Amino acid sequence: MEWELGSTDPEVRGLRHYVRRVAEGLGLAGNSSYIQSEPLSLYLAVDGRLPDRPQRDVALLWDERHGWAGAVETGCGEDLIVVSYLGGDPLPPPQVLADYTAALLRGQAYGRSTPPQFPVPEVRRGLRWLARSAGLARITRNYRDVALAGKVG
Repeated sequence: MEWELGSTDPEVRGLRHYVRRVAEGLGLAGNSSYIQSEPLSLYLAVDGRLPDRPQRDVALLWDERHGWAGAVETGCGEDLIVVSYLGGDPLPPPQVLADYTAALLRGQAYGRSTPPQFPVPEVRRGLRWLARSAGLARITRNYRDVALAGKVG
C-alpha cells in the first residue's frame, strides 16, 4: 500500500489500520491505495469493472466528510466519477464494504446518489480510537508471540 510516509498523526494511523482491514476484507493486496492527511481521504483501487462501464477501472474513495463512495476512473487524468455513496456509517465494518463493492460490481443499485454529511470531529475521534486499538492489538499479538515461543514466564 502507498501511505503518506512519516506521519505520526493518530487519525492517519487509524485510517491506515482501517484501510488495511478493508483491503483484506475485499481480498485485495492494497497495492494501489493512497492516504492523504489534509483533508483526511483515501483512494483504494478495486479489482473488477462495472457492467455499464466496462472500459473503466473501479476505485473506492473515502473522506472524513462523506465516508465511502464507489467511483470509476476517467481516461484523461481528471477527477474520478462517483457512482454511489455508501452512507450510513463513515467507518463501517470491512464486510459492509465488501458487500457494497460486490453489489457495485454486479451493477446493482446500492448506496445513495447524494453524499452524506458526517460530523468530521466524530469521524476523527473514531480514527483515533482505531489507532489506539491497532496499537493495543499489536502489543497483545507481540506478547502472545513471545509467550508462545517460550520467552516469557
